[in-house]
Amino acid sequence: MAKCFEEFVTVKRENKNSNADQIYEYSKYYLSLIEKYKEEIEFTDNLFQEFRAEERDFYEVQLHNVRETMKADGVKPETIDLWLNDFQDSMKKSFDISRSMITTFTVDKLEEFKAEIKEKIDKV
Repeated sequence: MAKCFEEFVTVKRENKNSNADQIYEYSKYYLSLIEKYKEEIEFTDNLFQEFRAEERDFYEVQLHNVRETMKADGVKPETIDLWLNDFQDSMKKSFDISRSMITTFTVDKLEEFKAEIKEKIDKV
């Protein structure tokens, strides 16, 4: 009875599916690259999370707080609106630059990752 599965232990070359072997090798290599780039992936994820939190905080909390502080200090409503519009425009530009820098870093790392995958695929 123990020998009934013996033929499945070693797959003969003619019975192997080379596409499945290639997919397996690719998957194995892909996972090893994810492990290799784990720190960069986590760093990028954290950058995006922190950026989104900062942007959300600015629009949902800080603008309101600044408006309320200016009102409490007796600044004219027209001046408050004008100043806050300029402040908001400046912050939008700053957020756009930050988003662009984070995206550029992410794309560069992604291209590096893709290049390593392509190198491996070309060898398989």
